[in-house]
Amino acid sequence: MPGKPDSMRVLSPLTLIFVLCFCCLSAVAQDLAAVRVGVAVMGPGAHTVPGTQARDELVKILDRGKTDTKLQLRLEPVALEGSLTPNTIAEARDKGCGFVLYTKLEHMASKYSMDHFPTYYATVDYQLSRAIDGSQLALGSIDAEDSSSSRGAIWQALSKVAKKAALEIKKSQEMPDRPPVAGMPAAPSTSAGIAMLNTPQYCTWLPSDIAHADALRGACEYAINFPVKMPNFICGEDITRYRGKSSAPVDLISASVRFEDGHESYSDEKINGRPLSREALQDQGLRSTGEFGSNLRSIFNLLNHALFKYSSKGKVGGHAAWIFTYKIVAQKEPVWVLRASNQIIAPPYSGELWVDEKDGTVVRFRTVAKDMPLTFPMKYVDMEIDYEKIEFGDGTNFVLPVNSTLINIYTGEETSKNVEQFRDCHKFGAKARILANADIATPGADSAAQVPSTLVSVQKDLAENEAIFAALGEQAFQENAARLKAEQEQMQQQMLDASTAAALARLSALRSTNRGPSDHR
Repeated sequence: MPGKPDSMRVLSPLTLIFVLCFCCLSAVAQDLAAVRVGVAVMGPGAHTVPGTQARDELVKILDRGKTDTKLQLRLEPVALEGSLTPNTIAEARDKGCGFVLYTKLEHMASKYSMDHFPTYYATVDYQLSRAIDGSQLALGSIDAEDSSSSRGAIWQALSKVAKKAALEIKKSQEMPDRPPVAGMPAAPSTSAGIAMLNTPQYCTWLPSDIAHADALRGACEYAINFPVKMPNFICGEDITRYRGKSSAPVDLISASVRFEDGHESYSDEKINGRPLSREALQDQGLRSTGEFGSNLRSIFNLLNHALFKYSSKGKVGGHAAWIFTYKIVAQKEPVWVLRASNQIIAPPYSGELWVDEKDGTVVRFRTVAKDMPLTFPMKYVDMEIDYEKIEFGDGTNFVLPVNSTLINIYTGEETSKNVEQFRDCHKFGAKARILANADIATPGADSAAQVPSTLVSVQKDLAENEAIFAALGEQAFQENAARLKAEQEQMQQQMLDASTAAALARLSALRSTNRGPSDHR
């Protein structure tokens, strides 16, 4: 058949080209050196899915697209056991990773359309760091949505995070190699890193040639060991919010703060006694977090290398204190971040650390950030936290925050001010549970006697919160009434003065008119 050889002659070159292209692509993929990326467990906030499950999904996503011929990049994802902790970097180095990718589920929401079908929304924060020294390569926030489930929205966001990470890693490869951060010690192993955090050696980098240097080092040791030594406890929290120049509060936020095994969490959030919705919880002016140690620990982070100086003496709450100033020019590891309008930044910041002259405890901590990007809604943030020794029922005590003030100045908006108080703190066992169900009470026992003291204290706090807000509302009402009365009296006086002036002017004009020519002789 004469046509058959012709067909073979036509198809053979096409087939050959396809085979050659496939072989070339395979060769390119094999020639690309693999870049190992450590994927951390999704950080606290991943209440919809377990953090390890989200980590494994991100590993799968990175593995599926591990060879990007367009970027000329081949990734090799490695699952890490750590999360947003200092030891994760050491673990990544032990496993031969060049980069570490952190994630945190920041927000979840769902909205129903007119036809009653839901759409799920997820916001995932991410951070990409170099494993050699922990310095930050990228920091951002990703929004995604899905019509099937909340988990689908999270997976969509993680897919976008994977693409962002690959792009940032490629960019870093095209830049000249950077040495490790100046002054950083040799990379410790995971076990050595844990041991270093739990010993005074972590604070040896602090200046020794300033006044009261020992007190500064003691404050550092206290802050670094805070999560390890602090007992498990629960406190009531009240936040009174103000806007603009008004002395009347906008509302009162109440919550329970639980500190367990080194981590703080919030529950039972209410506004004016009513439960807060998920959308309200994302309000950028709702609250600050980190008062129980993480904000204080951030200034002693080795990578960010704060500049400390002794300033002066001061007095706060009956404590004579030494005042140290600090300044962080750049956050190489973003441990103190600000979030607003789907933006997340780690700005430079400065502040003060007050240390008790008598016993070396921290009595006040202040943070100020003012060098913000022009596109960021906030232009000034000022946070101040006061600490006191809190006595527990078993006779022990621990230095804990008792109140804080947070001031935010927004571009083109009213200034916001949050006044926060912590009260009625109680210890609890790490494995204890609050049992509020009468069906599981011990037979024959008084059910009221079995209600844990923490639950009773929380209920007491809620009742006190409502009373406090009622008192604040009454005070604000009285202040507004007094101000309104003063303004009305002032307005009436101004009207009276104007009427008097007009009457006098008219009387003077009438007198001038009534005078005849003879009156001027």
